[in-house]
Amino acid sequence: MRVLAATMAGAGHFGPLVPFVSACSAAGHEVRVAAPASFADMVRQAGFTHVPLDDADPAELGAVFGTLPGLSVQAASTRVVREVFAGVNARAALPGLRAAVREWKPDLILREGLECASYVVAESENVPPAIASVASCGESLA
Repeated sequence: MRVLAATMAGAGHFGPLVPFVSACSAAGHEVRVAAPASFADMVRQAGFTHVPLDDADPAELGAVFGTLPGLSVQAASTRVVREVFAGVNARAALPGLRAAVREWKPDLILREGLECASYVVAESENVPPAIASVASCGESLA
């Protein structure tokens, strides 16, 4: 079976996914990890094949993060989930994920719960998605 794992950059996002990806690999499945290009070294150091995705635009991220001071923890968390995870990051990753799925044809997309582009691609390309963490798109972190 082919498993495409999808994550955002960041050890806090990728780390919880690693045991699941490792288990798939140990069970004999072909595994690749789709992540922003800036995160390639971390993916490779963990022993996985990296599928590079576009990184989010720093200016767009800065515009969102600049609105957070003064917000409650709940409001800031909600904004980050909606505008960064399901917005800026997802828009950047979407074309690369769609191309990877169409080219490699995975049987399963194993997604880090806050990585949202893979869910959209899984639905549109009819590939079963599985979530490998507790939080998921649209959930608040607080």
